[in-house]
Amino acid sequence: MARSFDPVMQKRLHDLLVRAGRTDLPPSGKMVIFSDLHMGDGGRHDDFRHNSSMFAAALTDYYMPRGHTLVLNGDVEELQRFRYGRIEERWRGVYEVFDAFCAEGKLFKIEGNHDEGIGEIQDRYPIRKSLLLVSCPRPILLFHGH
Repeated sequence: MARSFDPVMQKRLHDLLVRAGRTDLPPSGKMVIFSDLHMGDGGRHDDFRHNSSMFAAALTDYYMPRGHTLVLNGDVEELQRFRYGRIEERWRGVYEVFDAFCAEGKLFKIEGNHDEGIGEIQDRYPIRKSLLLVSCPRPILLFHGH
């Protein structure tokens, strides 16, 4: 028996699909997707501080040299607990890595529920609600999904 979706959820998914930024899979075919970094101010309540060095090293030492495209799939910044200026100041080095991907046209950033409104307070990167990869055997819709 076929299972039906909640009509509200079905409309949300339809809206995400219709409004999605569309892109081809990179020519290299290599893409890495991270979500839920929850970058804060570096203090004891910052969930990102424990893994920040490993994350930055993985991007700079592995993914970037091998030509990956980086997708940041929501909740990159923890705006529910920290101000963006403090986050950006504390994690300047991580943003410089994001900048390097962006300069090569290999960065996509999707908004999540903990960084909702990020596009209104920073213009460093284009922010999307969703992203549709169209050059796959079947299109793939990426979104944060709260």
